[in-house]
Amino acid sequence: MRTKRTDISDYVIHFLRKQDVKDLPLVFELGGQMHLAENDKIARMTEMECMFNIIVEGGLRGSFSFRNGKATIYGFEPTICFTEMPIINLLEYRNLRKNPYRVSDYGIAVKKKDLFKKGGRPVIYGLSVDNIFEFDESPMDNPSLRVIKETVLPIREQYRYVAFQLGDTKEIDWTHEREWRIIGNDEIWPDNENYDNYFYGLYLFDIDSFDEVILIVKSKQEALVLERYVRTIRESGYIRSGEFTANIKFLILDLAIELFAKGKVKNIEDLPVDVFYTFNYTPLSQEKIEKLNQVLAFCKLEAKRLGEEYLEKNEDFGFCGWCNIVSQETDNPTVRYLVENDMVLVYDGCYALKDIFSLAPHAQSLDYNTFIAEKICKILNNQYEDIFYVVSHDD
Repeated sequence: MRTKRTDISDYVIHFLRKQDVKDLPLVFELGGQMHLAENDKIARMTEMECMFNIIVEGGLRGSFSFRNGKATIYGFEPTICFTEMPIINLLEYRNLRKNPYRVSDYGIAVKKKDLFKKGGRPVIYGLSVDNIFEFDESPMDNPSLRVIKETVLPIREQYRYVAFQLGDTKEIDWTHEREWRIIGNDEIWPDNENYDNYFYGLYLFDIDSFDEVILIVKSKQEALVLERYVRTIRESGYIRSGEFTANIKFLILDLAIELFAKGKVKNIEDLPVDVFYTFNYTPLSQEKIEKLNQVLAFCKLEAKRLGEEYLEKNEDFGFCGWCNIVSQETDNPTVRYLVENDMVLVYDGCYALKDIFSLAPHAQSLDYNTFIAEKICKILNNQYEDIFYVVSHDD
């Protein structure tokens, strides 16, 4: 157990940074696909865009961390890197380097013990031999990789190796980064229909793997936007890579820096709750709850009447399809009430009313379903609150 030490933390941090396209090989293989550096989508993302992409995909992609066209990760395994530097030291490091392509204000923190259980380990700084050793020539078809001969270091451990050398002629010293690495063994599915293959990486948002995930952003406004985005995904329960169940917190770096400057804290675990953004809203009044339930009950009966009336005059004919009455007002007290009482289905950022058509006759016609949905949506907006609209889909 850690006993009030300021030089060590319970957390490790994966910091996000801008990718310098010039660091990538002109062509490289990742995720079973060949990539052109100049067309690489991830390489051109800002830190916040990268954060959103990580959430959508469900985790961190493994990489070889290219510099000047060559892998800095040794071996054949794409890897995810973390630092166990306390966050105050990471910020000092950022200020010293002043290079957004290497360190930034954005990151993701997880408990060190959780990463260890997943297979994460501290890197190996240097070996008992010097850094001038023979390389394995077998990956010559992929010259951007670096693979050490297995007689020097087993292939399965090469992802952990970091060159280290002290002396008068050439110094290589990255020990201040206190790095951890993990091979990405989880399937990370890009949110892009043009991608056929998944990437190997580290799935973050399953609570069975990580007890807590802290998303680090610079400002309160960024935290607000990010929390709202995460909330709609968490309330749907799933993303392409699997379940989305983690305990997620939103650390506002600007507020934390104020405390660091006063010398009060140094580690994430010592930060007070008010540097983490939490969504709050005024609950729906009892009067509004009663009104909502009255309108919903009326709409169910009216949907039944409208459905019967339509089918008396029209056949269940034409294109098949379905309609939902939805809202995207995720912060609205009515929507929050509907979520908390399991009265909506959440998908694609929309909150769709459940059971609103439960009494209506079943029919497959898109015209039929659209007719009822538009009439009921108009009643809801006129008699209760103008926050709903109709979404329809062909089958």
